[in-house]
Amino acid sequence: MVLARWEELAKSARDFRDQTLSKVDPPFDPLPDPLPLSSQELPKKYLTPREYELTQDYDAIELLEMLRTRKSTSEELTRAFLRRAALAQYAVNCVTELMWDEAIERAKYLDSLPEPIGPLHGLPISTLMHLECNNNVYGRTVNPWNRSLTCGGSSGGEGALLGFRGSVWGLGGDIGGSVRAPASDNGIYGFKPTSRRLTLQGMKATNKGRDSVIATIGPLTQSRETINLFMKVILDNEPWRHDPWLTVKPWTPVTFTKPLKIAILWSDGVVKPHPPTLRGLKIVADACKAAGMEVVDWEPYQHDKAWDIVSRLYFPDGGEDTLAPIKESGEPILPLTKFITEEQPQVKKLDMHEYWELCIERDAYREEHAEHWNKTADSGQEVDVILAPVTPGAAPLHDTARYWPYTSHWNLLDYPAVVFPVTFVDVEEDKKEEGYTPMNDQDKYNYELYDPEKWVGAPVSLCIVGRRQMDEKVMAALEAVEKAMGRK
Repeated sequence: MVLARWEELAKSARDFRDQTLSKVDPPFDPLPDPLPLSSQELPKKYLTPREYELTQDYDAIELLEMLRTRKSTSEELTRAFLRRAALAQYAVNCVTELMWDEAIERAKYLDSLPEPIGPLHGLPISTLMHLECNNNVYGRTVNPWNRSLTCGGSSGGEGALLGFRGSVWGLGGDIGGSVRAPASDNGIYGFKPTSRRLTLQGMKATNKGRDSVIATIGPLTQSRETINLFMKVILDNEPWRHDPWLTVKPWTPVTFTKPLKIAILWSDGVVKPHPPTLRGLKIVADACKAAGMEVVDWEPYQHDKAWDIVSRLYFPDGGEDTLAPIKESGEPILPLTKFITEEQPQVKKLDMHEYWELCIERDAYREEHAEHWNKTADSGQEVDVILAPVTPGAAPLHDTARYWPYTSHWNLLDYPAVVFPVTFVDVEEDKKEEGYTPMNDQDKYNYELYDPEKWVGAPVSLCIVGRRQMDEKVMAALEAVEKAMGRK
């Protein structure tokens, strides 16, 4: 059979990936076929006890302390995480290259030095537009908790790798939810900062020069404090001295002097979340109340209007720049890419004046939303943060992630948001709401998808959202909420 040019390139990329994976030493015993629904038990079976301990029991903060006190070496850590990452690739298909030789060479060099050369000395870390992770080159990445579900997107490989604990710290990009959705779907932490806090220099993407909605990078981690470490390390280096586009603002932790006032977004008024997400909201709300915080309901402000604006802002050229590389290669357009670019009736190519008018709509909505938040102070203290769903349910079934607004809403407003794990789907507690009358076609689609048996073992995550530039406040709020939940 003669392969098309794009198929030849895709095969070459896969062959290269497989070559890098062949360097795993020692190699694994024969792996299961077929794979189990959940991949979470594989590491205990295929890693050594020490490898399992290092990759399972500690976050980045604890591993850095072990390196500092010589309880482990960078080479030992690196080998352990390389082997777990290779196992993750077999289990969920999340790796494009395993840098075995380069990583171990660098680790040995760092171990040879008499003193650390930076705050992250010796720590191994890892490094398309839809909320799924599937492409024509590497295929589909699946969720490490339940392979029938997506790992999220578009930083889904990173999310799955961390969900499998093949890494303690990774990086993603977010313009519509691509850090937060993978964090939520894989039961890990993820942070979308306010735009222009972190540099985008060196990133490759379509739509270069478009600033209608500004993308940002953000960390995916195993713990809350690793996010704080990431932000501090990056901003301590004053990246604005090299990237004048950035806001000059060091990372400055916030301490609360009075109890938080938290507003709960139970629904955006367009698509009602599935029962596990609603139960997660109640778990956190009850914990916050018990800890003495003021908990109120958040009244959603015209989220349908916000989606109409932001979906047009994503593709002011009608999606031409996004689709051009796909059409040039001759490869097929995947369903969710087609859905977001070609099947949104409001997305069309704009002339310059139409684009300006759309940006005016965006700015007017941002002002209206700011006033909406200001009004929460009419009865006393203003709401500090919002507790909200990340998506309208736990990790979606494959090819069904068609509802962006629980994440894209905050991109439109440029609000910082942090995702954290809460619980897991419980088949008995999270039964389908029988007799529910959907609000609209999108709500009907989401409602009809749900069957708790299909979500067995899936993580349930939520996010905390703050006003623009209140990134440190959002992280301090997460600390207060997690302590209210009994976490450290």
